[in-house]
Amino acid sequence: RHLSQHGILHQTSCPYTPQQNGVAERKNRHLMEVARSLMFQSNVPKRFWSDAVATACYLINRTPTKVLNEKAPFEVLNRYKPVLDYLRVFGCLCFVLKPGEMINKLEARSTKSENRQIMVCECCLEQRVVGLKENRVKRVSEN
Repeated sequence: RHLSQHGILHQTSCPYTPQQNGVAERKNRHLMEVARSLMFQSNVPKRFWSDAVATACYLINRTPTKVLNEKAPFEVLNRYKPVLDYLRVFGCLCFVLKPGEMINKLEARSTKSENRQIMVCECCLEQRVVGLKENRVKRVSEN
């Protein structure tokens, strides 16, 4: 009754029959394919699969599609175009800033970190520096 009052049609399907959930199964497959592509391309460990899925969902919702007349799902839902200026590469290399007291005028202010990567979790608009060897995560904000 509550669903019908809000214009929602409740349909059931037989358990363990994914054939009856065609649209949902295709959406899940697409989401996992994009997440898998992000992980393979950036070469991050499998333990970051949740970050890859969240980022994939974020990107899919902001990518124009033919079904919506070349509009993104975000744009159709919110009635304005998404801002994409802040996007970063998923799993890109990280440069670590040295503290001021450890450098002189002629030294580099940051070092290339071989064992750290930036994981951009777009769903919550945060960047996390992940120490792959130390197994540590540090949230960073861009100023």
